[in-house]
Amino acid sequence: MDYTRLRRDEDEEFVYDKTTPATQPPQASGYRSNATLLSSLALTISVVTGIFTLIAYTNGQRDPRAAQSPDSLFRCGTSAAEAKAAGCHFDLMSFSWLPPACYNEDLTNDFLNYTDWQWSLDIEGRHLVPKDYVQQGDFEYLFTSYEYHVVHCVFMWKKTHQAILDGSFDHLDGYIAGLGHTGHCGEMLLNRETELKTWGTPGWTKFPACGRGVLNLEHGWYRMHNGEKAWGMPGAGGHHHD
Repeated sequence: MDYTRLRRDEDEEFVYDKTTPATQPPQASGYRSNATLLSSLALTISVVTGIFTLIAYTNGQRDPRAAQSPDSLFRCGTSAAEAKAAGCHFDLMSFSWLPPACYNEDLTNDFLNYTDWQWSLDIEGRHLVPKDYVQQGDFEYLFTSYEYHVVHCVFMWKKTHQAILDGSFDHLDGYIAGLGHTGHCGEMLLNRETELKTWGTPGWTKFPACGRGVLNLEHGWYRMHNGEKAWGMPGAGGHHHD
């Protein structure tokens, strides 16, 4: 098996600048203990998911049906209007337009019910927007808390695991399929310097591929900027928008 074929998305969807000051007071030590427990749990999930990914990928290589045209894997167009017309759903867990096969409504609802999430148009969190606005998916990016990112990582691994257990890759999208996403989430979950309630983590609207063949793509998703497809995030270091 050629492990180099497993795709790595080095520029991740959520980028955070550790130098940004917290907009809320530091949490108590008990809160950090919960964060540590969550980090350990998520890291365990990551390892298990990685094992299942390698097993499933090996099996998929033997399946002659696995090969698809790369263009056929991107089914939601380049705008909210095109995505809706194609029957796609906007997933608030990952800020992604997904076709029905890769949209896990039950898991998304569990994520939304985890806490009272908030979103804002600005990095300071002064201009909050309601969930109805976010669900339209008609924006380039919004800002959330660091906790949103952390919980997002855990639920993305749950989604990956469920897609793998299906055994077909029909429900695996190109955003969660990248090893870069797993590595990046692991780093964030093990971060002990950032309070979970810190505000200013950007989330970008994305259009991932979906279905068999996503692991063979060089890029599993794109975002739209100034009417053009952009593969990956606008540089490293966080809060930089091109």
